Amino acid sequence: MTSPSPLQVLMARRMLATCNPRQIREDADLTQAEMAVLVGVSASAMSRLEAGNRKPWSKTAVRWAGILAQLQAQGAIYDRAIAA
Repeated sequence: MTSPSPLQVLMARRMLATCNPRQIREDADLTQAEMAVLVGVSASAMSRLEAGNRKPWSKTAVRWAGILAQLQAQGAIYDRAIAA
């Protein structure tokens, strides 16, 4: 992955600050270890990131926010299908 643009980093960090990453992960039935693999960090780093004890590097923030956005979208599609 090439370096993300400043705008991508800003948008990713804004999303991470305004959403609940843990809730999104749990709603998708993923463990912290599974999320860590998707994001490309260690399980202990994922734990610290999710707890807010560490700010993600730019590339990590963009990857993590992208994964969370996909999980949210999939959840919304599933919810609409169930409601129909």
